[in-house]
Formats: sequence, C-alpha cells, structure tokens
Amino acid sequence: MAEASFDIDMDQVLSQLDVLDDSVNRSTNRILRESAEPLKETIEQNVNRSDGSTHRRGEGHAQDDVVIGRVSMEARDRDYKFVQVGYDRTNWRMWFVEFGTVYQRPQSNIQRSIPQAQGAVLNIQVEKLRELIARAGN
Repeated sequence: MAEASFDIDMDQVLSQLDVLDDSVNRSTNRILRESAEPLKETIEQNVNRSDGSTHRRGEGHAQDDVVIGRVSMEARDRDYKFVQVGYDRTNWRMWFVEFGTVYQRPQSNIQRSIPQAQGAVLNIQVEKLRELIARAGN
C-alpha cells in the first residue's frame, strides 16, 4: 500500500486562521451594534419629551440623546462581548428619572424597554449569526 504524503505550510495555515478570526470578530461586533438598534428605539419611545423648555448645559432632550456604545469585552472573560445602550450627555439627570429620588418615583424607562425589545434583539442576532456561519462555511 502506498503512503500518501502532502506538505502543509503551517505559516500559511496560521495566517489564514488569523484572517478568519479577524473577519469573525469584526462581523460579530457589527452584529452586536445592529442588534442594539431595537433597544435604542424602544428607549427613545419610552422616554417622555419635555415641552420645548431649554435645558441647562446645552444637553437637549433625553429622547434625542440615546446612543449605542462601542463593543466591549468582559475583563474576566474575553469571549463575552457586549454593547451598552443608554444616554450620553443627559446621563447624569436621567439617572434620577430612571431610579427616582426622595421626591420623585422611579420611571424605569430603560428597565421597561429591555423586555419590550428583547425579542427583536435576539431575532436580529440569531438571523445575522446564521448568515455569518453560512458564509464562513462556504
């Protein structure tokens, strides 16, 4: 019986694996940011808009200040990625609206928005990850 032999260029294999890893990383980051859109929109809908009064420090309306943060990784677990969705310039004052004060009951805009948008977020993540896996398999 004849032995089959073949040569493997390990440098080329490792280089291709690095390229694939980078591509998957960029794609998952994009998917995470895309899937945060429904939550952002739900938070914007749940926030009350003031009646045109001016805001100190030029912060504007909280409804116009909902942002999607950058993709981050958990310090202990480098495989766990997440994005934060919340307020930017109005963060300090929306803290009081969200959690309440001695004089104001909490309105829980973000906490109410999470379960409302959870299905849409998961659907986007599942659909886009399936597409990514199908592309990687080809």
